[in-house]
Amino acid sequence: MNSPSLLIVTNLKSLFAYMPQQEGMPLILERVDFLCDSQTGVPLTACHPEWHEEEGPRAIAQKIEDILDRYQPGSWGLACPAFLYDRITDQIRHCHEKKLCTRLATDVDQIHVGNVAQLFHEAVLHQNHPVIHAG
Repeated sequence: MNSPSLLIVTNLKSLFAYMPQQEGMPLILERVDFLCDSQTGVPLTACHPEWHEEEGPRAIAQKIEDILDRYQPGSWGLACPAFLYDRITDQIRHCHEKKLCTRLATDVDQIHVGNVAQLFHEAVLHQNHPVIHAG
């Protein structure tokens, strides 16, 4: 399996869309801040529990669909905290969901343009060669 042709990294605060390149760093296609205080980075929606439960995942899924409609990748990868994955993918149309080939459940604050392609590439390798734990 090849690495995805579009990489999406998101949490409740921000979303980044990257396009890996043959050589060098990936292109940053989109960056979205979801209502954050630009000085502290704290979500302004922290006092609104509905953002965490419903509105945030819905807004993220809609933005992902907009990006996928715009760039039409052959495959894509999603990195997000584990608790958000189902909340987001449950709202993605099937035509896009079936092209989702790589998932990273992780703290996305540690992912940046310098390591995003490598992290997804390693996830693809891990999918192709699963680790077998001896009992």
